[in-house]
Amino acid sequence: MDQGKLKSNLILITYAILLFLSLQNWGLIMNVIREVFHLIVPFIYGFIIAYLLHRPFNFFYNKIFKFDNKCKYKILKHIRKPIALVTTYLVIIIIFIGIISLLVPHLITSIETLTRDLPDHYKAAQEFAETIFKDLHIPSEFILEIQQYATQIVQQIISFLYSALPNIVDSIFNITSGITNIIFGIIISVYLLSSKEKLVLQSKKILLAFTPNHFAYHIIRISRLTHKTFSNFISGQILDAFILGLMCFISMSILKMPYALLISVIIGTSNMIPILGPILGAIPTTFIILMANPTHPMQAVWFIILIIVLQQIDGDIIYPRVVGNSIGLSGLWVMFAILVAGGKFGIIGMIIGVPTFAIIYTLLREATYFKLQQKKISSTNIDAKEKDIED
Repeated sequence: MDQGKLKSNLILITYAILLFLSLQNWGLIMNVIREVFHLIVPFIYGFIIAYLLHRPFNFFYNKIFKFDNKCKYKILKHIRKPIALVTTYLVIIIIFIGIISLLVPHLITSIETLTRDLPDHYKAAQEFAETIFKDLHIPSEFILEIQQYATQIVQQIISFLYSALPNIVDSIFNITSGITNIIFGIIISVYLLSSKEKLVLQSKKILLAFTPNHFAYHIIRISRLTHKTFSNFISGQILDAFILGLMCFISMSILKMPYALLISVIIGTSNMIPILGPILGAIPTTFIILMANPTHPMQAVWFIILIIVLQQIDGDIIYPRVVGNSIGLSGLWVMFAILVAGGKFGIIGMIIGVPTFAIIYTLLREATYFKLQQKKISSTNIDAKEKDIED
């Protein structure tokens, strides 16, 4: 056996032994991974915060505080980055406090009113249903069965809420314990934003030093593609959700529909999820409108029509201009990405699944075209042959 084959076989045997040991101690390995993940949670928060704030920071750093060479105050150039950092965080904090002070009191009032009036709404809906049944001359036995089913559904909802209370308490404790991680994450994000160029350069040097050049440049290119896709997608989705929520609030206020602010927040937030978001947001909000005035179900119908109109305006006019072609996926693949990532990781998976799959789709498309070129096969020829077969 020559030296090359001996080396390859030794590497293969080493990998096989490591794989066997990993499978034998899978539980221990997962525990170690969980502990490591628990330790680096503040750094993950810091990276997410820094990534979300990098565009505002770049705006202040490159546009607002861009001092030219003719500036007589040389010290301004040295404190340019700290000024941009402080301004970025101050603006975000002011916006965050403003949103909380404006939205939260109205949201709490809407939720309290809805919760307080829910029994009355249920009773009014029951009386309205009985009136309709009498007018339609429906047999009393059938009405009694429907009432029994309705009572069972209400009891199941109440029991579900009671069983969910321990989970809610646990979630509150988790949120409380997570505040510390968020605080550390904010501090870490300041360091990441202030030294992002240096960190990127160091990462490139390490990658080029310890990996083959073609592999290193391939990873760098994928990183740039990932950054561009996620950055455009997230910023576009946030702006689009805000515009849609604002349009919903203005429209509901003009039409004098109840709980305009609460429903607009739900509609805008759910719109962060592509395709399925509007449906997920419209179901509970329609129920809220219906329960607010159960004797006038047409108001819920008009609300559904309003949401359909707003979604058409958003999909045809606003979304293409705000998000543009940053996803680069057809509706079928967007739905596939949402269902797969959402089924595995929930709401977060629905949001990040689309840009992630867009990156995979782009890389697979590039690899496919590269392989076709190697085989000297033109995609136009394939399309022409397919057309001949169809004819």
